[in-house]
Amino acid sequence: MKISQYIPSVRLTPERLTDLLDRLDEAGTRDALRDLSPCSQFRVTDLRAIIIQPGGGAAHFHLCTRQVAPTGLSFVHSGYLHPGTRVALDARPGEKGRSVSAKVGSCVHVERSIHCVTLLFDQQVDPAVFLQRTTSTPAVAATAPQAQKPERTAPPSPPPETPEPDDQGPIYTTLETTTAVERVVNSFVRRVQGCAEELDAAAKVNDRPRILETCATLARNAPGCGFDRLARAASLAAAAVAGTTGAPDKISALADLIALCARVAPRPRQAA
Repeated sequence: MKISQYIPSVRLTPERLTDLLDRLDEAGTRDALRDLSPCSQFRVTDLRAIIIQPGGGAAHFHLCTRQVAPTGLSFVHSGYLHPGTRVALDARPGEKGRSVSAKVGSCVHVERSIHCVTLLFDQQVDPAVFLQRTTSTPAVAATAPQAQKPERTAPPSPPPETPEPDDQGPIYTTLETTTAVERVVNSFVRRVQGCAEELDAAAKVNDRPRILETCATLARNAPGCGFDRLARAASLAAAAVAGTTGAPDKISALADLIALCARVAPRPRQAA
């Protein structure tokens, strides 16, 4: 997953975000962390996280964090998250063994669409794992100095796309497979196998709504687990079934998608 495809958990200017976090701290907004262990202030805006929705979908976020403790951490989020929702945190990007599994413990409304979310770690974690992390995005300080306006520079050119192989072997995820991410990917792979059977059965009886619903599920969830090729194939198949102008032949598009589903697999572990 490209860093640019991670969504900020809240879209606020640094000044407004600092003001929001200060007000939460001054008001002593309660969360599950305060009841379990002492907290340390932890304000960054780029903590990578994969949030697994109760329905099975995965979304990638840069969390705007507030506090951290051995039992969990809190962050602000522009939406409601159900307690029990699974989350995989990338505590130290690029370092193996730094993925942390957690679940939503509480989600408290703050203002407008903003909520304060508490994550509870599956196992206690030394807060230093997060506090000593290096980030490309500066942490939000409690009293941030006035930054100078940066000079305008031209955006970097996007890297050239790598052509996809035409092999007939398994299609592996493009995500870096940490332990927590592997669980998410393996769960999605099992769902893909069920979707392949669902598509095959629906195609035989020409059940158009069922086909479109299954294609939409694949197109929506596949990118979050690193299967971009599968997502594109599902979108093409849906367009073909819907009769979109310029779409490929319906029969061949569905056949290609079903065949692709059968090839989806999590990437094998590399030898240490």
